[in-house]
Amino acid sequence: LLTPIDFIPDHIPFFGMLDDFWVLGVAAAYYANKFSP
Repeated sequence: LLTPIDFIPDHIPFFGMLDDFWVLGVAAAYYANKFSP
């Protein structure tokens, strides 16, 4: 659980984790662009 508010509840198999991975991907892309040389 990365965010306290989930778009899809985590108790739904597989799909519940997709929103967490989406948030992780957005954060990784943001930091990659912000701190790239």
